[in-house]
Amino acid sequence: MNFKHILGAWVMALAACVSAPAAAQGCSNNGFGPFNFGTLQNSGPTDITSSFAYGCWGGSSTIYVRMCLVISAQGTPTATAAGRRMLGWRSGNQYYTFYDLFSDPARTQKLPTAGRDFNWQFEVPANSSLPRTQPIYARAYAPAPGTPVSESGYENSGLAATVQFSWRTGGYPPNCQAGPNNGSFTQSGAMATSQVSNACQISMSAPADLDFGSTSTLGSTIDSTTTISLQCPGNLSWRLGLNDGLHAVVAGQRRMAGPAPDYLAYELYRDPSRTQRWGNDTAGGTNTVNGSGSTQTNPTVLTVYGRVPVQAVGAPGTYTDTITVTLSY
Repeated sequence: MNFKHILGAWVMALAACVSAPAAAQGCSNNGFGPFNFGTLQNSGPTDITSSFAYGCWGGSSTIYVRMCLVISAQGTPTATAAGRRMLGWRSGNQYYTFYDLFSDPARTQKLPTAGRDFNWQFEVPANSSLPRTQPIYARAYAPAPGTPVSESGYENSGLAATVQFSWRTGGYPPNCQAGPNNGSFTQSGAMATSQVSNACQISMSAPADLDFGSTSTLGSTIDSTTTISLQCPGNLSWRLGLNDGLHAVVAGQRRMAGPAPDYLAYELYRDPSRTQRWGNDTAGGTNTVNGSGSTQTNPTVLTVYGRVPVQAVGAPGTYTDTITVTLSY
């Protein structure tokens, strides 16, 4: 038996913007970001690449520059071991979404929130000005199941970005403070923002078919199961219904079609004892599976309990039906 399903989507956007005053001698800051992730997916993280723009100038000799960049974790809210956090509110309760910044495109090296681990080097030819950009690789993580739409969005404010640099005329300095020529500039008040969409997402198990197997007689019932997974924001209640399929002779009586003109009766249930028929009253919720994003697991996995009852067997062949899954919220 094949299932059709309707997919919802999470939407979350994240942006950060940093600008800085002109640097001390040697190099200047031309700005950060923004980090705008657009629409995020429940199925995994969303990656973007932004950049830190700067410029350096040489004197009468070529200079060799080493530069370090740190974007602090201190802000509102502060970062945790799980990553940089953005804070949102709903009905007086606090919730968080998470993101991180990285120095490498594989996103394995997190941008440090302290120290000077992220550094790079370059040379500036004599009597020249050199504008440059350093990529910043950003990742916004899928919202945790049950994360609600915030009443005023999610944000991480008050971040501080610090750049330190050192240069020499006879080779690269070993670190950003080695000198003999040093400089730095700091930008405070940077902000990351995001939002969670007011939407749900559902998916079927793989394979999604509810397969009752093969038999030559229906002198006893045959049972089988499949699953449906869903995620919803914490502020939403939902109802999930299954229609009567393509071959119901009357409402509330499902059938699989085989070699014409034969059919096999079957049913779908909400409970393992198969006493609660699974219907499609998504308006009233009287025969659907109902829940709320605030109480769901990661994700919510619903079991569909199928049964073929005792009945006469028709012509040999394959018997199938197609069910439409409707998620209402």
